[in-house]
Amino acid sequence: VQRVLIYHKRQDVFEAKVIDVPQAGIVLYARSILLISRPALRVLSATELQAAVAHEAGHEYFWTEFEHLRQRRDATARQELELRCDGIAVLTLLDLGLDPGKLVAAVRAITRFNERIGATVTEGDYPDTAERTRFIRRVVDAHRRGRLGRRDKCEPG
Repeated sequence: VQRVLIYHKRQDVFEAKVIDVPQAGIVLYARSILLISRPALRVLSATELQAAVAHEAGHEYFWTEFEHLRQRRDATARQELELRCDGIAVLTLLDLGLDPGKLVAAVRAITRFNERIGATVTEGDYPDTAERTRFIRRVVDAHRRGRLGRRDKCEPG
């Protein structure tokens, strides 16, 4: 996880906390606290955890919009924002030489676990797994074709 935080220059900004809740999840809270549930630690491999943290780091790039959408309860716009965070995660993983497929694996593992225990209350805030998988693959393909560059000048805002 540290490698992802260093990439985003957030190693001294984000504080990671493991929390005891029934569902699997990783959340960026208050723009500085990375909450990781114990079930998430159990169901994700180390590289899947890195991918999920890269997605959460993506939220900081859209933090003001994210907060606004949460207050408005605009599920469609929230789903679009989640895809943008997936895009940030994919570019992060590619720049770090990591497999962006691990983001798909992390999404699937967390979704399956939460469905098994009936923890689907926030399901409407996220695109379904198939849509996220298609989007992630399109970003990877665009990057490999040279249509997406590095994020060097992009800073969280």
